[in-house]
Amino acid sequence: MQRAGADDEVRAVLLTPRPLDADQARDWGLIAEVVEDEAVLARATAIAEQLAAGPSRAYGEAKRLLRTGWNESPENISRDEADTIARLLAGPEASARVERFLSRS
Repeated sequence: MQRAGADDEVRAVLLTPRPLDADQARDWGLIAEVVEDEAVLARATAIAEQLAAGPSRAYGEAKRLLRTGWNESPENISRDEADTIARLLAGPEASARVERFLSRS
């Protein structure tokens, strides 16, 4: 949370009973979007279907890079990202997607 918002605002949320509303959480980058209560299930289902149809290995690696990036130097982050991209591009998921793309022409 420290990196998400201004220091004074973060302290106020963490150290007082002040609630953090959904719009503020979105503005700070803590959540991606806000939907109305009646649309939550439909939106969650759509996101789940999109994720299930996507490159699951790449999603997992992206999550790993996001988690580890906070504790590493820029040089180590860049090296890890480059190694990860190279490894994923050589894998079966990327090959299948490239093949599908090329077969469309």
